[in-house]
Amino acid sequence: MAVNMNKREPQQTIFLVFLVLHVLFHGAISSTTTPDSTNTTDSTTDSTAPSTTVTTTVPTTTTTTVPTTTTTTIAPLLPPSELDLNSLTSQCPCDLTGNACDVSCCCDEDCTADDKKAFTSCLPFSTDVDDRVCFRKEIILFENSDPIVSEITDDNLFCIYYDNKEERNFYTNPDLVQTLSTFNEYKAEFPVFSFQSDPITTVSFDSPFYKSGDPIYTVLESLAVGKLGLPRTSNTVECVDDNPAGYLLDESHTCTRSIENLTLECEGAVALDANTFINGFRVVTSPQLFQVFNVTVPGTDNYFSLYNNSYTVAVELDNQTTTVDPIQCIFNATSTGPCGYTSLPSPILGTNTCNNVVRQVHYRIMTEGTTGIFKVLVRFVLSDIPVSASSTASFTQTFSSTFEDTSSSGEPFKRSGNPGYAVGEPVLAGTLNQTNIGDTPVDVILINPNRDRYMTVVRASATGDCVTDSDSRMSVVFGQSVRTGCVLRVSATNLTQYCALMQQTIIDTMEFDSIPEVTSSGFRDNNRYVGLYGNSDVTKTGDWVKILYVNQLVPSAPTTGTSACQLTLGMHIQILYANIGALVNPQPKIIGVSFIYDSATAVQIRPTLVGEYNQPIEVTTSVAFIDVSKPAVGYEGEPPIFLAKLPYDFFYPFISGASTPQSVLSSFLPLVLVVLLTVSRVL
Repeated sequence: MAVNMNKREPQQTIFLVFLVLHVLFHGAISSTTTPDSTNTTDSTTDSTAPSTTVTTTVPTTTTTTVPTTTTTTIAPLLPPSELDLNSLTSQCPCDLTGNACDVSCCCDEDCTADDKKAFTSCLPFSTDVDDRVCFRKEIILFENSDPIVSEITDDNLFCIYYDNKEERNFYTNPDLVQTLSTFNEYKAEFPVFSFQSDPITTVSFDSPFYKSGDPIYTVLESLAVGKLGLPRTSNTVECVDDNPAGYLLDESHTCTRSIENLTLECEGAVALDANTFINGFRVVTSPQLFQVFNVTVPGTDNYFSLYNNSYTVAVELDNQTTTVDPIQCIFNATSTGPCGYTSLPSPILGTNTCNNVVRQVHYRIMTEGTTGIFKVLVRFVLSDIPVSASSTASFTQTFSSTFEDTSSSGEPFKRSGNPGYAVGEPVLAGTLNQTNIGDTPVDVILINPNRDRYMTVVRASATGDCVTDSDSRMSVVFGQSVRTGCVLRVSATNLTQYCALMQQTIIDTMEFDSIPEVTSSGFRDNNRYVGLYGNSDVTKTGDWVKILYVNQLVPSAPTTGTSACQLTLGMHIQILYANIGALVNPQPKIIGVSFIYDSATAVQIRPTLVGEYNQPIEVTTSVAFIDVSKPAVGYEGEPPIFLAKLPYDFFYPFISGASTPQSVLSSFLPLVLVVLLTVSRVL
């Protein structure tokens, strides 16, 4: 007997219809206004309109959405203009001039057909939005969509061809801000920089110690609290003095100082006097000073001076660096050297010059962890500024600060990467050296203590001559290929001597420190190495690769019967590197370095009138970084194993008491095969 479970009696159907009408009728009555309402207004619900409803025409009309609290905010008389927020078609955004034709605005209704003939192009007023949503094909596990609304692009992306959720492509229309509380909520949710600032009347710290970036405070002799300044540029190149030095932040700023009347201001302007940056104030070592400070009666035993106490230190001249004089001067507008002053001088107006003007100020601040500042040292560079006929002057000043942590163990060492090289950092280079610790030989890489002198190339002076001193060479930094050229000059009275001297000078100029020694049999093994990583340890020689040399020419005598020297005029440093690690965070690793010399060229040498050989010869040096990274090896995971198992009661009630599905399947397998064969024959 077949039973229809969906069939209902007529009485039940009538009862359900009556129940639905009853609910709808009472719901409609409950949503209407009170009988006292005499005025009604049509309202439409906008998905982008504010959720709160305010009634202004009939005070007696009440709705369930009107808040019970009374506010003093006056609602606008007219609602704001409504725009089609879910449409790309705007009115005409380029129509910015009323009652006049805007140039190239083809949608401007004020533009006539004749006006548009003068337009070279039309300003865009609409933008196409790609409503397709694309995914990698490999991540699509199941798709039941109509083939018309999906496609596979050429780049193997699966894309939804039509997006029926248009709202996702448009901004949400926010409610108007009509109360101060709502305004503050927006400010808290979307914080940005504001020029509004509260005046600081007192100095207070929640923490008893400086934190990185905090301004470094000072105390003047007048007990006024200030900040250690590092003038810098602002919107213009002019120096802005109101810029405090940040704690633990190494900074360097160069700005322009303009003086309207240098004759009058030479000996009075504080910005020109180096004493301004060292005398008359003390540096606060820790903000704890402002927490423990309590002024009592001066002259008594319990008097605490805000200026002279254990929480402040005076600024001292940096005499701890024996290689650099703390007071230096600029000579001939280019070279810098010691001035010979035993004390810091003040500017003095001389004949057509203002002498001893401060040009550079460098603070070296010693810290001891969270205990604060231990010592503040300073170095100066002074110069003489010419006084023009109009007495106006303009020159640059540099202000910098560095921090050194004296509480750390060992000598600080700045890496060039960790582990891979960082672009712009010096390439680690040094010489392999073997020493003995007791009876055990130990290999170590010796590197220059100045990180800018690891590997260098020659640079040219303003006149084009090669600058051969080591301090003026250009540092080789990772990822930056360069090419330099300059002119060399050597003098000799004998041509043979001149050729050998010129070739050795070329080699000395092209290569950096530790020039390999030349013997009669050629160059000795120089044992120069380059670090594989930016953090290569000098004691782990396996993290260093040896520099290879190609076409290294030994100085020789000129060809017999000619006046030509066989010279190599160029050297090229080629560095091979490869990215290792994850694709999202590659780590560059140097895998090989070679110094490739140009093939020897016959250079004709002619003596001068005095019988001396002195001919300018141009040489070139280049550095090239070659990326030899190999692409990642593709890997395809093993497909999952699909285990097809039948539930234990699949054949119920034909078989009962089966202990396992396997026994059921084995017993019914012949019957299943017979049924399948029969069906296949019928079809």
